[in-house]
Amino acid sequence: MIVDKFLTYDQKVAISVICGCLWIYFRTSDCYILIPRLHLFPVIFVGLWIYLNYYDPLWLPIGLIILITYAYVVQDNKDKKKKDPYLQPCKGRA
Repeated sequence: MIVDKFLTYDQKVAISVICGCLWIYFRTSDCYILIPRLHLFPVIFVGLWIYLNYYDPLWLPIGLIILITYAYVVQDNKDKKKKDPYLQPCKGRA
């Protein structure tokens, strides 16, 4: 499926295992915030990710790249909201 002409199935599995191990080793607590409980989108995303991973092992690193990219986008948006005075909630009068 993905780069079948260049890599064997066993090589794809090895790449996926190494990527998964590196992600597990370097993960932070923010990784758990990426997949919140009781939300439909993460359930559909992870279900599709698992399904695609059965067809081609390289979907594991692709999904991890998507999660890491999403984490940076979410974190960047949080940082912008903290810095932008117009996005700060109004403070009540004392």
